[in-house]
Amino acid sequence: MLLTGYHHPVKLPLFDTLSRPVVSNPNPQGNSQPLDLGAVHGGMYLLQVRTAVSLEKGHVMRE
Repeated sequence: MLLTGYHHPVKLPLFDTLSRPVVSNPNPQGNSQPLDLGAVHGGMYLLQVRTAVSLEKGHVMRE
């Protein structure tokens, strides 16, 4: 999964439905950020897109 178009470095924590952290990118760089979901089991997850100036939330479905 690759998110692009942000003007600030991006952090992408991914949480399960019980709000437990599943995946994160601890060293965000630039405005295009990959998130490796290869080890994540199928299901619904909450993705936070954090920059220095904003926080966006969305759902990710992994099949």
